[in-house]
Amino acid sequence: MGNTENVRFTSGSNELVGILALPPTTGPHPAVVLLHGSDRGGVDSLYFKRHSDHLVRSGCAVLRYDTAAFVDLDGTLCDIYLWQALFRHHRQLCFKRAAMVAFIAFHMPLWLLSKARLLSREFFYRTNAANLAWLVGGVSIERAKEIWEWLLENETIPHLRPEMQAAIEDHKSQGHRVILLSGSFTPFVDALAARLGVEGAIATPLAVKNGRYTGKIVPPINVGQGKVERLERFLDGPGKEIDLAASYFYTDSIVDASVLEMFGHPVAVYPDPELANLAAARGWPVIGHRRE
Repeated sequence: MGNTENVRFTSGSNELVGILALPPTTGPHPAVVLLHGSDRGGVDSLYFKRHSDHLVRSGCAVLRYDTAAFVDLDGTLCDIYLWQALFRHHRQLCFKRAAMVAFIAFHMPLWLLSKARLLSREFFYRTNAANLAWLVGGVSIERAKEIWEWLLENETIPHLRPEMQAAIEDHKSQGHRVILLSGSFTPFVDALAARLGVEGAIATPLAVKNGRYTGKIVPPINVGQGKVERLERFLDGPGKEIDLAASYFYTDSIVDASVLEMFGHPVAVYPDPELANLAAARGWPVIGHRRE
């Protein structure tokens, strides 16, 4: 019944991507745009397809596309950071103390240089996030699952920001796809996504050898420009029907400025001072205010 094709419309700097379904008869046809669905399946959901098929049978051309909400984790959805949670876990269980000492010794000078603006914040964040993998180096995938569960129960879930939980539920109620977009480790962020009942996550994979984490990440680290690269890969694959002009991105850090610029609805969440200034200049909405 009819034909469907992936389409991309551009007007100046604006772009709309989606799926166009056409009746089998010769046009012209009246056109209908389906704005969003009512479940997590997006434009390929049964809800979307049934409504589209009915309209096509009635002689209408139908364009359907996805609206999505991408949510950063550390400092945005959660008011603590993964390194803090991992350190508390390791201290409590007397686990990998040498790795913790090495991590602090290596990164403290970088942090001081970053605070003094002698080192870019993005470089510090990227280095810090990548080397955090030292704290699970040599740990088996199965043992790490216990660590992720401990972190969720004792650290992340108790520290979720109520405003962001409400925002996620609002997006879900509208049928928007909700995807965590974080520099934290993929297996951990995947576990959180499952707990929250959202579609999934784009995060930083950990390198594995013989069933154990090696202490390294699989580049690019999902921070700054690396986050742009991983998001673009997702949009070329599973997210190809997402319309960024109609979608949202929530983050707390100026390091994500290049990602925010990609979205029609950028939102600053408890922003650092630089992001707060940028949001004010651009007229972006702000959720919460950070105490420095």
